[in-house]
Amino acid sequence: MAGVASPGWTASAARTVAIPAPTPLRGIRTVLVPLSWPSKSPADHVDVAIDPTAWLGDAGDTLVGATAIAPKPASDVDLQVLWCTILDGQPVLFVGGGKPGDSVAIQVLVLTASGRRLVQRITLSIDSDTDAMPVIPVPQMVPSLVALTTDAGGVLTLDDGAPLLASPPTAVVVAAGVPSQPVPPNALASPADGSILTADNGLPFIFA
Repeated sequence: MAGVASPGWTASAARTVAIPAPTPLRGIRTVLVPLSWPSKSPADHVDVAIDPTAWLGDAGDTLVGATAIAPKPASDVDLQVLWCTILDGQPVLFVGGGKPGDSVAIQVLVLTASGRRLVQRITLSIDSDTDAMPVIPVPQMVPSLVALTTDAGGVLTLDDGAPLLASPPTAVVVAAGVPSQPVPPNALASPADGSILTADNGLPFIFA
C-alpha cells in the first residue's frame, strides 16, 4: 500500500498505532490486545494516526475513506475529533481537549478501494498535568445550498419566511441550520480563489 505524499503535513510517527496483522493459523483465536495512542495533556491539540499496513498485508489495496466516532462532548473542554482524513496512506485524526484523567475510546472506520472495511477502537488517555481548556475549532466548509422551489417556480419557505434549502445533487433538505464539514489540511483548494474543491456529495477532495 503506497500513499500519495500530502504536501504541508506529515503525521507524527510517535503518535501512530499499527493495526496488527490477522493470525494465519486456522482454529487459533487471536487474543485481542487493546490499542491506545500515547496520552496527551488536556489543552493539547495533536494528530494521532493508525497504520493499516500489516492488516492489509500484500493485498495491493488502497484506502479511500476514514471516519472517526468519539463520544459526544458535553462541554467545550471534552475531547473532540476536529477532523479525520487520509494522509500518506494512513487514517489521521486531529484531536483536542479532554478532561484531566479521562480515558476516551475512539472508533475509527476505514474503507478501501476493493471494499474492505476495518472498524478499530483505540483509546486516548488524558493526562492530569494541566487544567482543561476549551477546544479551539478548526476551519469549517459550508457546502453549496440551493433553495427548493415549486413546479411553478416559487421558493418554498419555512414558517419564519426563511427559504427552505437543500444540498445538491441529493436534495437533502436542510431545515435546522446549515451543515458544515471540517477542512482537513490536505484538502484541495482552487488556485483561482482558494475555495475548497468538493465532490458531488459535498465532501472535500484531498491529497490521500
